[in-house]
Amino acid sequence: MTDQVTTGRSDLRAAGIAGVISGIAGLMGVGIAAFWSIPPPPPPPDLMPFIIEWHVENRGSLMIALALGAVSVSFFIWFAIGLSAMLRKSDRDSQPSVAMGAAVSSATLVLIGLVSRTVLNFSGAMGGEEFVVRALYDLAGFFTAFAAFPGAVFFFIVGRTVMRSRALPSFVPIGALVLAVLSLGSAAAAMGTTKGGFMAAGGMAQLGVMGLTVLWAFGTGLRMMSGARRETTGPKERP
Repeated sequence: MTDQVTTGRSDLRAAGIAGVISGIAGLMGVGIAAFWSIPPPPPPPDLMPFIIEWHVENRGSLMIALALGAVSVSFFIWFAIGLSAMLRKSDRDSQPSVAMGAAVSSATLVLIGLVSRTVLNFSGAMGGEEFVVRALYDLAGFFTAFAAFPGAVFFFIVGRTVMRSRALPSFVPIGALVLAVLSLGSAAAAMGTTKGGFMAAGGMAQLGVMGLTVLWAFGTGLRMMSGARRETTGPKERP
């Protein structure tokens, strides 16, 4: 029994560490994408030549941002699975299992979007055909937009479950419920501004929600780590 408890605490700590790593890598990636690379949007008639020129000039920083994004999403999957397992034990409900599936689905779509953006980066930097660049650009954007729907399910279930079980501080469920609403809003913004040009309002909204998501994962991961540490250093059970 003691070994099982120790293993559970170790898994919780590892999931918390994964959340922290996801947060750090994600914030760095979003920071590079938001502050180092994104220029003002060009007029729509000049959109595709501008995108190709932009990828030529920013290929290196974009590749760093995309790689950091892939690291962040990969560790977010680990974090989300560990968080869902913790909530399933504390609440004894099946909904955290649904949250885990939703998180994995959303993260998978984001990863596919990152791969599409990586191919777009190479194609644009190599001066590819405009219709190919535009197709990859739209494909990456819509993968990220559709990832918001299972992502919102994950955040809603986590927020509802934590609020009911009080397994984590109040900032976790409140942040999760806010992110559920913002995720749906970013998807709607992306689909509503498909003709708005390069990095239109929808794209910026998606980037903002990604930044808030990894920031939430960072804070929640820290709390999971500290909770596991307090349990480990607490009073020992008598044999």
